[in-house]
Formats: sequence, structure tokens, C-alpha cells
Amino acid sequence: MPDRYGPFDAAPGQPGSWNQAEWYRDAYARGPSGVYGNPVQGVTTNGDLPLTVNGLTVSVGLGRAHVRGAGYERTGTPWTDTVPANTAGTPRVDRIVLRRDLAAKTVTPVRLQGTPAASPAKPALTRSEDGAWDEPLFSFTVPANSGTTLTGLTDERRWIDPGGGGYVPVTAQLYQTATTSLPNGAWTPIPFQTGDYDEHNGHSTTVNPTRYVVPYDLVVRVSGVVHFAGNDTGRRGVRWNYAQTPGGTPTVVNNSVGAMLPARGIGAVPATPHLFTIYAGGWIEMQALQDSGAALSTFISPDSASMMLVESVRFL
Repeated sequence: MPDRYGPFDAAPGQPGSWNQAEWYRDAYARGPSGVYGNPVQGVTTNGDLPLTVNGLTVSVGLGRAHVRGAGYERTGTPWTDTVPANTAGTPRVDRIVLRRDLAAKTVTPVRLQGTPAASPAKPALTRSEDGAWDEPLFSFTVPANSGTTLTGLTDERRWIDPGGGGYVPVTAQLYQTATTSLPNGAWTPIPFQTGDYDEHNGHSTTVNPTRYVVPYDLVVRVSGVVHFAGNDTGRRGVRWNYAQTPGGTPTVVNNSVGAMLPARGIGAVPATPHLFTIYAGGWIEMQALQDSGAALSTFISPDSASMMLVESVRFL
């Protein structure tokens, strides 16, 4: 019989229905993997499948998710796991995932144990289309020397729009409502006091207000503009500065500046749009420079202000 289709229960005269392997072979194309609901990124105790911690005991609460073609729902009582103490002299990072296992025919929470190191890395995900597939939920640091307090709780849940349409996109449009004084001849990060569309809470107006913290492992597209106060002396420039990982060494992208622009008649300088690979907890900021010979402020009017736009392109 040349046609195969599904999934359908087997029926007399209908031998062409897909088997399990055939159904999951194309699972990635039918819908995203993640947790159902609206973003509460960074608040691990909220939303579907929330995380609570008590000493070395972690619990994942009730909720629904989708993992590479398979549905999942936790009902009744939370899933609980006791994290083994880390007897090494350096910390370790563990991870909680939902694992779809085609051989076992299950979707279950699993804790992945990392390797102690001075700068520990998250344990790798297992991702096999015809075997096991891990969807990340949370990660945390297990202290060295048998410590009993987990730290560095990181929310890795990816959110699926409950209204349909796939992932809730990562977007943020940040603005200045207060000017920034830019010293002469020094690259200065631009802080933002307000914004739109930041449903993943990647920007804080009180903690590192110059930065957008990326909630997932993503390729992001950034663009922006800095408005300078009127002054015809010297040059003006804008560039990007980012850390690819949490606590990582910041990297300046000089080629996004191009030639420094002479100040004659220039009030606004755009930041060249750029794509960056940034992992969950890494960040991006926009920096400006002026060399007028003295301090110079950014400029704000009812029609213009310095701004930065962040958009997700794809998950890693």
C-alpha cells in the first residue's frame, strides 16, 4: 500500500496508519516544545511546572507541556527529587528536564547531573528524534564541599502561547525617559527606564538597566539608536557589548560601529543591526561615545529618544 498516514488507531481495511516511529519522525514540524502558558521568566515559582527548593530537595509542580511531539501533564502531587550532595571542592551545575523517551513510551522529569569544576557547565541535553529528547526546565548550582543550599536557580522554561501560534516570542523595545551624561572620549552603556513588549522580563530598570538579559539559548537580532544633545564638535559612535553566557567575559563588537561619524548636524546615530548567539542568562547592551571635549548628554523630546530593540530569531 503506497500511502501511510496518521496517527490513527488500527482499523480493518486501514493498514496504512503510522507507527510510533513514523509519527515522531516529523514531530518538530507540527508544534514547538515547551511549557503551556504566558511567560513568567525568571520567577521559578510561578506558572505551569514551577520549581520549589528546600535544601537539596527540588520539586516541580503541576502543569502541562509539549516535548517533541508528545504531550505531558503533571497532576496530583509535585515531582520531587533529592539532589546528591557535591563532595568535590568545586561547584557543579545540575539541570531538570522533561524527557520524552520513545523506547520507554514515557515523558517524565529527569535531573541531569553535571561535573564539578571551577567554572561548571550545564550538563548536555539528549536530543534524538527516534529516541530520547530533553526539554529544559531549570538549572541550578550545587555547592562544593557538601553544601546544602542550592544557588543560581535559572528558569529555562520555553513558553508556548496558550492562544496558539507557537512560542511566545522574545521581544523588547526599550526607551530612555531620562538623559544620560556621556563623558568625553569614553564608551558608555546606555540605560533604559521603560519599554514595551518585554513579556519575558529580560530588562530591569533597577538592576543593570543598560542590559537586556536573554531568557533562553537564542539567536537574537538587535538594533537601536542613540540621540545626542546638540553639539557640533568631535565625533559620535554607537556599538554593541555583550556576554554570551551568565558571568561570561563581555565582548565588544567593534565592526557594528563602522567609522565614527563627525558631529556636524548629527543628533541621532544608529547602532548597526546585528545577530548574536547568546545563551540563557547572557546579556546585550548598547554603548555610545562622544569626543566633543567635555561631557555631553543624550537627548530626549516628545518625538525622539534613545532606544534598543531585541528580537528572537531562533532557538539553539
